[in-house]
Amino acid sequence: MSDDEYVYDEASGEWIPASEAAAKAEASEAGDTVEVRDAVGNILQDGDQVTLIKDLDVKGAARR
Repeated sequence: MSDDEYVYDEASGEWIPASEAAAKAEASEAGDTVEVRDAVGNILQDGDQVTLIKDLDVKGAARR
């Protein structure tokens, strides 16, 4: 295990090594990559299939 510092990545909600955060920052400044994640945190790529779900209020239904 390395002695690398860790920083909190707000996009993924995880603690990542500072070196990885710096690499992400450089890539985002260059505008080369866009990282899109699903609700679980998996990185989505072109061609991945996703299902969007929206909860609708139903009149007369009990609220939780």
